[in-house]
Amino acid sequence: MRNRNRDWLSKIALGTVQFGLDYGIANKRGKVPKEEVFRILDTALDKGIDTLDTARSYGDAEKVIGEFPKVNRFKVVTKFSENPQEELFQSLKALRQSKVYGLLAHKTEPFLQNPNEWNKVLRLKEEGLTERIGFSLYFPWELERLWELDFDIVQVPYNVLDRRFESYFQKLKEKGVEIHTRSAFLQGLLLMDPDKLRPFFEDIRPVLRDLRTLSKSYGKDLKTLLLCFCLRNPYVDKVIVGVDSLSQFIENVSIDCSKEIEVPRYIAEEKFLVPFMWEI
Repeated sequence: MRNRNRDWLSKIALGTVQFGLDYGIANKRGKVPKEEVFRILDTALDKGIDTLDTARSYGDAEKVIGEFPKVNRFKVVTKFSENPQEELFQSLKALRQSKVYGLLAHKTEPFLQNPNEWNKVLRLKEEGLTERIGFSLYFPWELERLWELDFDIVQVPYNVLDRRFESYFQKLKEKGVEIHTRSAFLQGLLLMDPDKLRPFFEDIRPVLRDLRTLSKSYGKDLKTLLLCFCLRNPYVDKVIVGVDSLSQFIENVSIDCSKEIEVPRYIAEEKFLVPFMWEI
């Protein structure tokens, strides 16, 4: 069981937004203290987790990561918002690294409007400052319009409720693109008590109740069901999991995904799938 669990855990990437910001609809604690971040990172390495997901826009998350003595043992994926070269240099300085594993565009508008702008990002890869380049996406139409550009990594939302990108997974792998997914718990929404949700989420209360019934029928806790749904997808290379405490992280990685669980294909309006569209 230990070896099989380690195989699942190797597909987890540690999300670091809570290392630099108060983040998440279900996060009541706030930013993780640096000393606890270091304990989380040590535990991650012990569990065989070797990838960190961060960004310039995650407060001082990169600086905290850069102060971790064993940061060199991680593959770091970071993101830029406006200026790829300037922001990457800032990231490298904060991370105390000469290069990163992956560099993603947080905003796609510049490259949708002028595809030649992507040459600036390609140049950073050619200069050896990053091994892979790509996009952090919110909508499938972005991927379709960016398809002809030269990229080799994408990060997309993916969970039991949000399967909008699923039909592209095989084509992405055929293109040689590494697939990272985020929002396994939909910023914690899928774990919240349906009866305590704000009125905006009224239409998805039945889905959340059904998920609880499903997890009980399989004898699994809900968090395991949600995480294993993503980890068991053979096209997914990394599932990004954010944490706001060491105890939560240990709970998240104490999973067994050996048993397949059939999850219905739920239907939900896009406004429930994209956190910045929530009315809260």
